[in-house]
Amino acid sequence: MNNIRRRCLLSWQVPSIRFGLTFLLGLGLSYSNQDIRSEVQSVGLVVFTVLVAIGSYYTAQAFRSYQRYRNKDYLKYAIAGLLSNLFLIFFVVTSVNQIYTLNYPINTTKHSLEEFKPRSNASKLPIWIDTDPACGQSATNDVDDCWALMMALRSPELNIRGISTTFGNTKGKTALQVARQVIGHLGGAARTPIYEGSHDRGSPEWKSTQASEAIASLLRQEKLTIIAQGPLTNIATVIINHPDVVRNVERIVMVAGKRPGNLFHPGEQWWFHFRDFNIRKDTPAAKIVLDSGIPLILTPFELATKVTITRSDLDKLGSGDEAAHWLRQASQSWMSFWEDRLHKQGFYPFDALAVGYVTMPDLFGCEILPARIGFSIFLEPLGVGHDLEVGQDIKGSQVYYCSDVDRRFKDRLIERLITHRTVSNDV
Repeated sequence: MNNIRRRCLLSWQVPSIRFGLTFLLGLGLSYSNQDIRSEVQSVGLVVFTVLVAIGSYYTAQAFRSYQRYRNKDYLKYAIAGLLSNLFLIFFVVTSVNQIYTLNYPINTTKHSLEEFKPRSNASKLPIWIDTDPACGQSATNDVDDCWALMMALRSPELNIRGISTTFGNTKGKTALQVARQVIGHLGGAARTPIYEGSHDRGSPEWKSTQASEAIASLLRQEKLTIIAQGPLTNIATVIINHPDVVRNVERIVMVAGKRPGNLFHPGEQWWFHFRDFNIRKDTPAAKIVLDSGIPLILTPFELATKVTITRSDLDKLGSGDEAAHWLRQASQSWMSFWEDRLHKQGFYPFDALAVGYVTMPDLFGCEILPARIGFSIFLEPLGVGHDLEVGQDIKGSQVYYCSDVDRRFKDRLIERLITHRTVSNDV
């Protein structure tokens, strides 16, 4: 009888306990090393399928033992095994479906090189900036949004038609306050309108905001290039609620994207890395934007590592006007964080590179590549692993992935920030 009981116990122990152990092992490997994530996922699915087969065998044995001996414990084990196996089957089938969708996407939009390039003529390029600034809020809040805003407002190539704020680096309300503060320090830029946007993820309601309605209204009047410095919630809300205006979005320059297997290590610690922040904050919004057919230019972490802002660069801001002085002061804590905690000589001006692309595209090295939103069966329950993956072997819509920038960019960035020149925007 003891042997029979042990076999009955295996009906639920095999699929549940061994599933748990395998899942924890797969989670650890997938989270710590993205280079082997695909292989770990494949091996995991094979192991789970084998567990279903073994568990189903012992579950059938448990039901037979109950029919023969009428022992209620055997029935409990059999039911527990049945439920465990059904869960495991559901997990495997759902995962296989997700992986199939990932490898055989419905939308595979292709673009010409001209669609990604800002037009080069005498007139200013009309742009909209969607941002999540948090500079000066704390030592661990990055300042690159404010660097990007100030650069854009001092770039004669641009006609800034509006600015919208979103959650991301900070709360939505705070982002609005910081954006107004930056504009306030520039005095003459007061004519640039600022609209409050999303405070949280948009799905499933995709409720309209002041920002989304303002963007849609302007797109009905003219074509725009959108610079997206934060999560893509505001833009996705426009696409969902106003599909008729999508054709007037000439391109979106977004701070996102990575090659499969790449980890964003800002410092020397192997265990500390950044995720694809703007994508992770609102993955459904990112997927809507990726599937919209709009030409997307990515200025990712890989690109930002080619430019380092040092203390000597901050000192140069001291020769500028009041706005440059304010930016210098607001950047001190962030600089100290990178020096003391990450052991780097300076920080990367992530979002400023997105503005740099539309003002100085000839300084950037980019290529057309397919892209997709990543997926991992082990990371999905934790809501992570949703990076915007870009690579030759990927199947998906084409994007313009920028991975290199001329060293002259930093000098031009600093020069613009210290030049007392506020762009006049026609609104």
